[in-house]
Amino acid sequence: MSKMEKRLPRSLCRLLVMSGFAAANHQLIRQADAIGQALPELISDESTLHECELVIQTLLDHPNLTTSDYSPLLTLASRFGHRPDGRCESERSTYDSGNCPDKPNG
Repeated sequence: MSKMEKRLPRSLCRLLVMSGFAAANHQLIRQADAIGQALPELISDESTLHECELVIQTLLDHPNLTTSDYSPLLTLASRFGHRPDGRCESERSTYDSGNCPDKPNG
């Protein structure tokens, strides 16, 4: 049955996606992978689908979880274009060129 033939209610799709995040966060690998494979059936927006896949992949990033300085949240933020200083990557060129509205020129 294709996506177009029968759609699950939006609330159920949301619940399944959130369950995938929780499974990945708790290292329930099989469950997170199963929900991850179903994401294209649950999420129709390509951008949201990509973001949800990134969240699950980052939370399941096993080799990095054993290092003391690894933070899944910082990794997610950087994958979405945010920097540790709270700014977005798209703001970098404006601030790095000295055009930051909070800084005096000179």
